[in-house]
Amino acid sequence: MAKTNIPQAIRRKGNALIAQLNSGTSPFLYGGKRLKFVSPSLVSIPIGSYRLLCEYRYKWSLKSTKLMHHGAYEDFLYRYSKK
Repeated sequence: MAKTNIPQAIRRKGNALIAQLNSGTSPFLYGGKRLKFVSPSLVSIPIGSYRLLCEYRYKWSLKSTKLMHHGAYEDFLYRYSKK
């Protein structure tokens, strides 16, 4: 599958993936796309008929209602899978 602009988009966002948590739910929004937690360290991004899975290898920090990570985007492991 062709490369997407998701890793670059995360890098352009100041090396931060910022997720607005919905009360009582796990899905959140990033760049206008709906993302979904697969586990506390794994995020699923729908792209066409595929999912881009972003795995964060360390820990999230919870501040107010936002989930933030301020490391380099290389801290994420990307892989594709069929929906």
